[in-house]
Amino acid sequence: MGIDMTVFRFESLQFDPASEPKNEFNPIFGYSVAEHLRMEFKNRGYNVTDDVDNEDWGWYFDIKFDDRNYMIGTCSYVDADEETGNPLLDGEPIEHLVQFDKHRSIKEKILGKNKLSEDDQLVLMTEQIIKDTVSDINFLGRD
Repeated sequence: MGIDMTVFRFESLQFDPASEPKNEFNPIFGYSVAEHLRMEFKNRGYNVTDDVDNEDWGWYFDIKFDDRNYMIGTCSYVDADEETGNPLLDGEPIEHLVQFDKHRSIKEKILGKNKLSEDDQLVLMTEQIIKDTVSDINFLGRD
């Protein structure tokens, strides 16, 4: 299966990396952002995986949206203490990244069909959920 990706970034103090479970691969934070989004989609009736999982680049969950399979991944840019792996927080807003992967068949990829774009409805809905539910958001844009 081919995969396309797009991302957006925002800053906030609403999510607490210190309360997150440890990422078993790397000291990377972002679980709380992924769990927040997973629950927001679940509460809206979307089919999402039961738990947020970790990878070496961050945290993710899968979602079925408009009969398509996607992965939403997150990471929070916080340094970790080398000995404990705990986040080093300074009271400043934390930059968070949300990325989207849209799973496509090999045929779709070869034919250039169903590509993920910045105006994909899942991307737009996720961006709106963040803007509506994060009280101190500073939206940094898309990459």
